[in-house]
Amino acid sequence: MRRLPSSNALKRRLSRLFLIACPATLFFIPRAVATPPPGYYLVWGDEFNGTALDRAKWDYWLLGNRRNAVNVTNAISLNGSNLVITTYTSNKVHYTGFVASDQTFRPRYGYWESSIRWSDTNGMWSAFWLQSPEMVTRSPDPRLFGTEIDIAEHRFLDKDTSNIANKIQINLHWNGYGPSSRSSGSGNVASNLATGFHTYGFLWTPDSYTFLVDESKVYGHGSAPISHSTAWVALSSEVDDTSTLWAGHIPPEGYGGLAESTTTMTVDYVRYYAPSNVLFWTGAESAYWTNSANWAAGRQPIADSDLTFSELSTNAMCLPGTDCAISGLVILQTKQNVSILGTNTINLGAHGIDTSAASRGLKIEAPIHIAASQTWLIGQKAGVLNLTGALTGKEELIKAGLGTLELGGANDFNGSLNVNAGKLLANGSLAANPLTIRGTLGGNGTIGGPTVVDAGGVISPGNSIGTLTFSGTLNLSSNSTVFLEINHTVHDQLKITGPLIYGGNLSVTNLGGQLKEGDRFKLFEAKSYRGSFQQMNLPPLPAGLEWNTQILTTGFISVIPATQKQ
Repeated sequence: MRRLPSSNALKRRLSRLFLIACPATLFFIPRAVATPPPGYYLVWGDEFNGTALDRAKWDYWLLGNRRNAVNVTNAISLNGSNLVITTYTSNKVHYTGFVASDQTFRPRYGYWESSIRWSDTNGMWSAFWLQSPEMVTRSPDPRLFGTEIDIAEHRFLDKDTSNIANKIQINLHWNGYGPSSRSSGSGNVASNLATGFHTYGFLWTPDSYTFLVDESKVYGHGSAPISHSTAWVALSSEVDDTSTLWAGHIPPEGYGGLAESTTTMTVDYVRYYAPSNVLFWTGAESAYWTNSANWAAGRQPIADSDLTFSELSTNAMCLPGTDCAISGLVILQTKQNVSILGTNTINLGAHGIDTSAASRGLKIEAPIHIAASQTWLIGQKAGVLNLTGALTGKEELIKAGLGTLELGGANDFNGSLNVNAGKLLANGSLAANPLTIRGTLGGNGTIGGPTVVDAGGVISPGNSIGTLTFSGTLNLSSNSTVFLEINHTVHDQLKITGPLIYGGNLSVTNLGGQLKEGDRFKLFEAKSYRGSFQQMNLPPLPAGLEWNTQILTTGFISVIPATQKQ
């Protein structure tokens, strides 16, 4: 008999459209909306009420040989109210199936829930889980590159000895699947899960994991770090007693044919809820933020909103439509580059910009006003965040992440700007006060305030050959580096209208042509010069010639005979 859910769960399970007939009137009771955790709303889900898999939401995943079975499409079926994965045997070959939202929906953070009935048996197990797209293929960094999050793994047997059909196990895997892989798990938890439908929930925040069964917490995150990557959801059944006896031995006679097998995973629904301040852009109706039909669940941006672009963004070219205030912009995996156009000002709050999980670039032509101290986290895979609209404000701005921030146009922003990682391309004017570089500074623009290149920081002017201009002091700290390129016709230059303080390392590259006696390059033009470089790496010269670096006191280096100094 199917287990009766708790009162709150029962409210969520009133998910059918009932038709009540009375002698004179027909009353339609609309389908009840599931009750999310406080502060969350429904963004994406599937109630599996059709007769075919919704390919706009799901794909048949990992088709072909998998462990001791073959993943096939006909192991997946819908019966009008549930999705069913059937594990079966034909001609001594075992078959089963996976479905996943990879390439269709990969959010991060939020609350996932599914209602599932297990009918597992020996030698196989079923699971409701999340997978990061970066975990397998990139260097181990569990916060950025993600985790396999097994929300519920169900087995009938534990290594042929213990009947654990009443329990599930929660497992977390990170650092890939090689020698450096790490795991943390709950062990066998919960009870009375062998029959009937039960709800399995996962609440994911930037700081914590919470796993629930029938609305009761059963696990946190153990020793696992919290993933900041996106993840897709998967429903699966696996067969294996070769590489693992985790679920016992496969029955000698197999699982029966497709029509008669009772080894199934039956799923009533899968739902994803986002925090109420996280708005998912679809662009389904128009390009304007002001149109609520362009946002999942018909929401509309307000001052505390984090506007999120994802695979749900069918139109990634958009306009604010009016001057607006928001808390942050988040770019996840998208199917096209995101462009925010128009002339309306975006007053950007404390959550800043986050493209750490993005798969494509972001271009913002709309002006941005920095309304609170904030961080722009630019992901390496996202490439370039190209801001061509004006940047204004006086609050602190931190540029983090390994990607590139390109600033063009006239920017009156005069708060402090700290480039802690990655690259800043200053191709317009920037009035930052001060500008501190711990990453890399490049471009052909003008920096209006004092600039410090801190230890580990780099200046590499131009986009190849170019000139970078500083209206204030330029201080090259110990262990900083200046990379400059030269050839016979043009060369990089740092132009400083204030004092230049040498320090750190100077590295010069010759892009072509034979250097000869008398070649002279003005690498630095400043109001005054003091200090010295700790180390210089200059291009090799023909025999009998050497570099004259003593004239760096006026910004030059030159090629002279090896016996001559001036």
